[in-house]
Amino acid sequence: MATQPTQQHPQGHAPDVSLVVRRLRPPTFSIAVALIVGVVLVQVAAIGSIFWLRAATANAQAVAKALENEPDRALTPPKNDFVVPDATPNAGQQPPATASHQPGAPADPAHQPAAQSYEHTGPGQTPASAPPPSVLTPPEDTILTTANEPGVEPPRAAPSDSVPVMHNQGGLMNDATAEVRRRIHTINAEGLRLKELGDVDGAERNFHEALALDQRDPNTLLKLATLYTENNRKEDAKVYWQKLIDLGSSIGAPYLAAKEQLALLVPTEQKISIESTLQKRLFIDKVERAGGNPTRPNNEFSMRIVIGAGELETIDAGQVGIKLFFYDKLPDGRIAPTAAQIKPMFENPQPTWKSGNRETLKVNFSLNTPDGREYYGYVLRINYEGRLQDERIEPAPLAELVPPAPTPQGQPTATPPAAPAN
Repeated sequence: MATQPTQQHPQGHAPDVSLVVRRLRPPTFSIAVALIVGVVLVQVAAIGSIFWLRAATANAQAVAKALENEPDRALTPPKNDFVVPDATPNAGQQPPATASHQPGAPADPAHQPAAQSYEHTGPGQTPASAPPPSVLTPPEDTILTTANEPGVEPPRAAPSDSVPVMHNQGGLMNDATAEVRRRIHTINAEGLRLKELGDVDGAERNFHEALALDQRDPNTLLKLATLYTENNRKEDAKVYWQKLIDLGSSIGAPYLAAKEQLALLVPTEQKISIESTLQKRLFIDKVERAGGNPTRPNNEFSMRIVIGAGELETIDAGQVGIKLFFYDKLPDGRIAPTAAQIKPMFENPQPTWKSGNRETLKVNFSLNTPDGREYYGYVLRINYEGRLQDERIEPAPLAELVPPAPTPQGQPTATPPAAPAN
């Protein structure tokens, strides 16, 4: 049997390279190598994603923790932040030596205590016959009467009401709408026309109608004050000239006219007293009232009292005394000390009156009794070192129902003014 001879390469020659490659890299082997390389790349990417996911998770946890702690940071301001004090006297920081207020009136109106008032005295001053400055007790239950007494002429009042009290919804309307402004202008124009025709009563009614729309309108107040002055109704004129002054110098010409006319209406003996006010250390700059409840503007409102000092004066806050008494009108027409709750609060917790600065006292008034009484007016007196510095009474007829303020040599009273017993 013949054998096939083996193939031998000639001596000195290498084997065929293409043949070796075909034997070493068959198609299946190439696919396996590609798969292995792909798996390695996927594993490398997976390992890299682990570190990325860890970093992203840590960042998300940090953000979530910061969001959870955000309310705490909002409620606790940094030490350098200024925190506005609470507007109520029972929360936050109290003004120095401000008085507290008495709780509401008893259920039986016949045995109600008299008005709750506000009295502020400095830490170094305690009025004689008065309780400590930190305690406020209601005064005696003295009823004032507007009924005619023998030989006493009742005070004259505005025609549409016993006194010019605010009646518009919402109290002071500082931002009257354009439509309201047009109505006020139209009503005032009609009032001027009636005045020129000699119909003083008709003009007066129109001016009061316009005033009911905006009780801070300088033009309407000026027309009423001028009308009363021209008709020699001095007491009524004083009320409206004073209202113009209370609006401040920003109203321009009406303010200057009011200062001039009010000085002319004051009797000679009182003019001397006005000149002496140049030496007063404190004065009432303005009194503003705004309704807090549109449905009860006369029984629930806030009052801003701006008290000023001379620019060259050095004020000892401990010697400042502020007395504010409110009065109600009963259904039978009598005037009585108020049964409302009074909450006073200085806007500046520590008033100083330095270098002619003004200090503002905010008073919240809330009257809610079943006997039908309504807010009538107030008496405000400012004392310094036991001497009367300034006084404001509104409405003007109330001044005839309460005794006058003590003389500068007298001691300040500790109870609100009350009419002498019959």
